[in-house]
Amino acid sequence: MIPSLVAALASLLGVALGVYLPRRFDQRFAARARYDAALTAACKLQAARNGISPDVKEQFTRAMSPEEHARILQDLAVDSVKRFLQAAVDARTTLAELHPYSPDLKKYWDKFEITPDELEELIVILTERRKRPLKRHRLKSIASGGGAPTPG
Repeated sequence: MIPSLVAALASLLGVALGVYLPRRFDQRFAARARYDAALTAACKLQAARNGISPDVKEQFTRAMSPEEHARILQDLAVDSVKRFLQAAVDARTTLAELHPYSPDLKKYWDKFEITPDELEELIVILTERRKRPLKRHRLKSIASGGGAPTPG
């Protein structure tokens, strides 16, 4: 009787682990993919902010008329601004998708612009949190003993 009970419990445990572990690994994979997407978007935003200036080397503009040169510089400037604005939208969107895991990141995505200092801080935070993607990062409440809410 006892060996059959042990065998039944072992098989029940095996079934439970067989259902739980793959689901947990899938959740971790999905969460890590969201952190990767947010990290990539933040790096693209940083690159767009510090990227190529609308400068054209003189050697490329010798054969151009002043009007053509001015038009090319204007096109480059417009393209640069478009890339920056799209990168900002992408960064805010991917950060918002992290809300179930890191609601404290709302301070970055719930505003018009992420400043350069905040962007560097954000990249460090995302890199660190990617290591444990399923950990929930909440704001410490004022009632729990802290003064102002801080990320925790």
